[in-house]
Amino acid sequence: MPDILVNPHARFPAAHGSKNDYRMGFAARYVPTQVQVYPDTETVAEYGGGIPLDHYGAVVVAGEDTYGGNRIARESRTGCPFRSRRRRVLV
Repeated sequence: MPDILVNPHARFPAAHGSKNDYRMGFAARYVPTQVQVYPDTETVAEYGGGIPLDHYGAVVVAGEDTYGGNRIARESRTGCPFRSRRRRVLV
C-alpha cells in the first residue's frame, strides 16, 4: 500500500513574543494514500489562528497514489522534485 507524508502543524505566535513573532513547528505522519488529508477544507484552524492550505500538498514517499483523493506535491516550493521510492516486496 503506498504511503504519503502529512505535515499538518504550524505553531504561532510565540507565547512570549509579539503578534509579529512567529514560530513554525513540524509534525510528520505517514498514512496510506486512501486516507483523505484535509478533505473539503481550505484552512486549518488551530490555537486561535488559521493556516491557509493554498500551498499544501502531501508527498508520496513510497509506491504511487492510485486513489487520487489528496492534493499531491510533485516538487518543493524551490522546484526540487519529490521522488517516490519503489516498494520492496519481502518474501
